[in-house]
Amino acid sequence: MAGLVTAVFIVLTCNIVTGIMIGFATLVVGRLVSGEWRKLNIGTVVIAIALVAFYAGGWAI
Repeated sequence: MAGLVTAVFIVLTCNIVTGIMIGFATLVVGRLVSGEWRKLNIGTVVIAIALVAFYAGGWAI
């Protein structure tokens, strides 16, 4: 599901960084909500946090 969300938002926003950020956030939030948080590795969580901070900080174009 996160891959589909990533692809759709890359096309809709015409911005690769935004699409990847939303995809990673969707993956992390989806796994947390579904109770599959054990499947998340630290790298995925760190990348998701970094991308959300990058986008929220206004550094994304």
